[in-house]
Amino acid sequence: MELCIDQNVLDRFPNLNVTKDNDVVRVKFGESGNNSDFLFPLNFPLHNLDNLSWAMIDEIGRAGKAKTFFALGATKKDYMKNGFVVEYQIMDFDHDDLADDSGKAPISWDMVALYKDEIYMKRNSESSCWDECDGRTFLNGEFYDNMSDELRAIVKPVWKLTANKNGEIVKSKDYVWLKSEKELYGRTFYSNDGEGYWYALFMQENFPWFKLNGDNEKDWQWLRSVYAGNASCFCRVYTSGAASYNYSGFSRGVAPAFCT
Repeated sequence: MELCIDQNVLDRFPNLNVTKDNDVVRVKFGESGNNSDFLFPLNFPLHNLDNLSWAMIDEIGRAGKAKTFFALGATKKDYMKNGFVVEYQIMDFDHDDLADDSGKAPISWDMVALYKDEIYMKRNSESSCWDECDGRTFLNGEFYDNMSDELRAIVKPVWKLTANKNGEIVKSKDYVWLKSEKELYGRTFYSNDGEGYWYALFMQENFPWFKLNGDNEKDWQWLRSVYAGNASCFCRVYTSGAASYNYSGFSRGVAPAFCT
């Protein structure tokens, strides 16, 4: 068997050191010494990243090579401290603005299925918005704290655009967040306009906008968009994948997102 790496890839990335040892491909990228082992054949772009460390994914991203090495929709598991095994997927490259204003985050990630616990966006459905809601506090607190240390080490805070209670677009600094209606559907149904831009993953024809829960059933999921004209409600995704909304005090599923 031969090492299945396109020579064009090797020519374009002189810092990529690839060797083969007893049917294992060893890849070293850059000068950090991070290595990842792959059972070959190894074909780019990669669709399953479970054999790569989060550190190496970050290094490739920071080198500006993520879009060449990784496929849109490529997946990787993370083993959370609370015992939950979560799978993430790449939903875009160079999409979100870094909160330190240094440019774009190389990779934006979306949870493939819903998180194990449902949450409410605002207790008792008081008037609220993403900047003030309990859902945001949970995601950037308890959820973020339960990510693996390796993943937390490379998560990059980004600016997210969301309407406040008055319908004015404001930006918040988030490590973990939910997609807006515009980011998922590429348009607005019940939310205010201006809440970011359509992610490339969801532009694909016949992409299933719904999410499955732990019982492998289609289930509701919250979005971060407040319902335009009624700040007691947030937008959500119906079990069919259609746009919907609900009072924020109801318990619904979430599919957290983040950037590396």
